[in-house]
Amino acid sequence: MSEHYYGVAQAGAGRLGHLWWAAYGSPENRPVVLLHGLADSGACWPGTVEHLAERYLVIVPDARGHGDSQLLPGPFRIRDLADDVATIVRKVAQRPAALVGHSMGGVVAQDFALRAPALVSALVLEDPAWTAMSDGEGRLPADLTGWLRDLDAAPFVQLLSQVRDENPGWADDEMAPWAHAKKAVDPQLVEPPHVWRERDWVESLADLAPDGEFRTTVLAGDPGRGSVVTMADGARAAQLLGDAGHVHRLDAGHSVRRDQREAFLAILDQALAEIKDPPIPT
Repeated sequence: MSEHYYGVAQAGAGRLGHLWWAAYGSPENRPVVLLHGLADSGACWPGTVEHLAERYLVIVPDARGHGDSQLLPGPFRIRDLADDVATIVRKVAQRPAALVGHSMGGVVAQDFALRAPALVSALVLEDPAWTAMSDGEGRLPADLTGWLRDLDAAPFVQLLSQVRDENPGWADDEMAPWAHAKKAVDPQLVEPPHVWRERDWVESLADLAPDGEFRTTVLAGDPGRGSVVTMADGARAAQLLGDAGHVHRLDAGHSVRRDQREAFLAILDQALAEIKDPPIPT
């Protein structure tokens, strides 16, 4: 990440092929990987990184086509983004990691957990994009395509003013990372097919951690404020997870951690405290 916003020392950073990552906290601590949403970046976790870094190794990668990670040729697929997470977990964390994913990052984390449960110690989904994006081999919806193009055309100072005006309840440290991330999205991201719905994401919650390797926590906002998790999907998620997880509905929009930082961090702390196995020393 070219922009550094966190008030804690960086433990490391680097490039793995097309991917850029940074880490905060001691390498001896249990790893937590934070996966951002569409048009955000690894710099978009202020508050969360600083809250966790004293107790965990916090790893914040940029998704391909975002931040300092390159967009590769071909379709933009959740499965490929999850394979990128596998690279981060295996080569940076080097042991099972807790995954925290927002929106796009939520379904990426879920896909990785379904395919590599042994590498996951906990799964936290912040308003995951279960139903919000394209089906099959389709392109992004026209409203999202237009939004990304508008972001590319807007000056940074305009975006900074916009986010402050539209989100007066956010902490001040959220504003500049949000605006910088929007300017770092590869403008070609709107061109390839986007494959987001390779699964019924809600139904697949029943297949997570069948042997109880980890627990899943879902934090959803209010659909009336912009949450993409419908009331019906939230209820179905709670039923499917049963004793293997928790579903929380907060008075927030799509960015739960930005709208309700203290509540989000309290729930995140509880989710990480439920990890069964002790940290594995490096």
